[in-house]
Amino acid sequence: MGSDDLEVAAGMLVPLVGLDLVLGFVNTRSVLGSPDHLEDVESMRVWMVERHLIEPGTLISDSDVATAREIRGALAVLLLAHVNAHERDDQAIDHAEEYLARAGALHPVAPLIGVHSSRWTPIQTGVAGFFGTLLATAAQTASTSEWRRLKACNNHACYTGFLDKTKNSSALYCSTGCSSQVASRAYRKRHTAGSSLAAAAQKDA
Repeated sequence: MGSDDLEVAAGMLVPLVGLDLVLGFVNTRSVLGSPDHLEDVESMRVWMVERHLIEPGTLISDSDVATAREIRGALAVLLLAHVNAHERDDQAIDHAEEYLARAGALHPVAPLIGVHSSRWTPIQTGVAGFFGTLLATAAQTASTSEWRRLKACNNHACYTGFLDKTKNSSALYCSTGCSSQVASRAYRKRHTAGSSLAAAAQKDA
């Protein structure tokens, strides 16, 4: 049962790759001046319609936007935990997992099993149905080895979701640009600290 078999709300059957759906949703947030695609009802509608996730006339409420942002935040917490296990926030992870469990219960999906294939289909329609599809896709991806390769960039100014394609799954950043940014900040911090210590030593001399 592939993730491309997941049926989207409003009766539309759209080929979806689990990794792309989860990463695409997490990356709707504003990063380095880019727009937040879940900022309000209209921005969320545009993002979803452009990706054929809902019909153009599907009703979206402020509550739907709030739910989308909560799901996005919870997924981002889990992806960030895949980057650096030594610095992860266990309390934030617990809260994210609990929220996603509640969201999954509120947006259930049902299995459709046939002779040659099977798929999950949302019980609800509209945006609620999409939430069910998204969560089912994330859960299905989490049951594979690729889940640990879904990460959030360890550059605190970025946090973009990305797929780690390194052989040993050791990537910390979404790009060389972010890696350089973090290295530059660390250098400046060390340089500032060193200058302060030198100044203090001269003062005490």
